[in-house]
Amino acid sequence: MSVHMNENNIVECLFEDIPSDSDTYTSYDDSDADETYLPNKDDEIIEVNHLSDDSIDQNDEELVEILNLDEDLIVYQANLYAYQIKMKTRKNYIPTDTNEIVTFLGMNILMGIKRYPSYRDYWSTSLDLHDDYISSLMTVNCFGWLLSSLHLNDNSVMAKRGKTGYDKLYKVQSFLKKFQENFQKYYHPHKIIAVDECMIKFKGRSTIKQYMPKKPIKSGYKLWSLADKNGYLWNFDLYTDKRGDSVETNLGGRVVKDLKNPLQHKNHNLYIDNFKCNTFSLFEIKRYFLLWNC
Repeated sequence: MSVHMNENNIVECLFEDIPSDSDTYTSYDDSDADETYLPNKDDEIIEVNHLSDDSIDQNDEELVEILNLDEDLIVYQANLYAYQIKMKTRKNYIPTDTNEIVTFLGMNILMGIKRYPSYRDYWSTSLDLHDDYISSLMTVNCFGWLLSSLHLNDNSVMAKRGKTGYDKLYKVQSFLKKFQENFQKYYHPHKIIAVDECMIKFKGRSTIKQYMPKKPIKSGYKLWSLADKNGYLWNFDLYTDKRGDSVETNLGGRVVKDLKNPLQHKNHNLYIDNFKCNTFSLFEIKRYFLLWNC
């Protein structure tokens, strides 16, 4: 029997003083370019409602909304995957629901703050490891079942490698798009923006894992990111090595154009480095932004 967490419970736990020695997993660099056609410098950037640093304490529920995912979709896909497995193994299962999924996601956030080598350690019989709060939310077997069954897309319709429509990120694509929508919905970036790559630390096995010896985080997932002067990640594109079935020839230029498109004609100062653009794409980008090399 699991104890369910609502959004207020999760927020209260997140804002408690919990000791943590966790490292930052993202790194940002500066960027580069030139100049030709410039937008009107007197044009104003239209502000929209967004969260400011001093409003977070008063708007905890809004902070949760930034990570607001479609829990009903997660529930549906998790139950669908469990049913597909049941048809193969003939094992019984108890379908999950929205409250249980929200509790599960909240537990994972807390586990990211108070880290143990194994998730089973939170339910350990050893007093040195046992966590009374986390272990009270659901049983270890229930947590393990959700951990293995959590899905975001239907595996049965996933295009196979080498076939038309194959996408390395298919299983998490809807999840990533939802994050992008929410990041852009609740914040309008500062006038000064930059496009660069950053690394998400990951030591496991993955076909899209990259090694970048000159980055502070040398191994993990590479993320093309558009961030503003305040370090807010407004748009991103997870690098998968290939676009479709072929290797891209103007990867940097394509990335810059994709990430900046929602902000063009709004008089932002865009900083990029010289890897990101060839001569043609620089000329094209300068039509919409004040462009600077770094």
